[in-house]
Amino acid sequence: MSENRKRSRGNRSPSPPDTTRKKKRRRASVGTAQGMPAYPPPPQSPPTRYGGIDAQSDDGFCQWKKRYLRYHRQGEAGKQEVISILQENHMTSDDYNNLCLLHMAKYMSQTFRTDRDREERILASIRGHHLYEQARACMPEGMKQTGEDPWSALALMLVLADGDEDVRQLVVCLRTPLTPEQLSEFLWCTATLLRAMADTDVKISNRLHYNIFFVLHLMENVLQEVDQRTSEEPLMLNGVSVT
Repeated sequence: MSENRKRSRGNRSPSPPDTTRKKKRRRASVGTAQGMPAYPPPPQSPPTRYGGIDAQSDDGFCQWKKRYLRYHRQGEAGKQEVISILQENHMTSDDYNNLCLLHMAKYMSQTFRTDRDREERILASIRGHHLYEQARACMPEGMKQTGEDPWSALALMLVLADGDEDVRQLVVCLRTPLTPEQLSEFLWCTATLLRAMADTDVKISNRLHYNIFFVLHLMENVLQEVDQRTSEEPLMLNGVSVT
């Protein structure tokens, strides 16, 4: 009996090799090779230090970045600070969803208003962007009658952006009339408000906040590394120079 078992085992054909792991590895490598976007994960718990700066305690650190960090890290207390701004400025689901974004644009205009000379330079920089006329078309007549306002237009352009590429192009337009700190502050403010609105049942996509957050991630990481390089070659992101 034992000899017959050995013979039967010897006559069996070898089982095919397991290629499951190899296939998974190949798929992963193909995805990387095709240049799929490597977005950072959603910011569940953002760091509190950036480049040696304590974001929570440093008074010179942009205020809206502080609010964003508190919104994510300090539970209900941190969230309530931003939600109060939404409630005071009619940006909640109780104030009709279709008007929340217009109220946000009005708030941005009131918050970031500066001297007219700078605002004219901002308008001159963004009028050529393909989203500018769309943003103007979204404004009610009451907003248009006060003249061209760059801050409300910028807020609506960020909302109308089809993806992070549109936001990047807008950042390129604004690098001349705005300092890096002013530009960063405006983007952090818009991203925080959009995220809070989405979290409080306003019917907008989280993608609006994420497009801006991803570009801020590039500005604060990729562009800082470029500034430290001795090479004067421009940094290209998907064919667009951002230096």
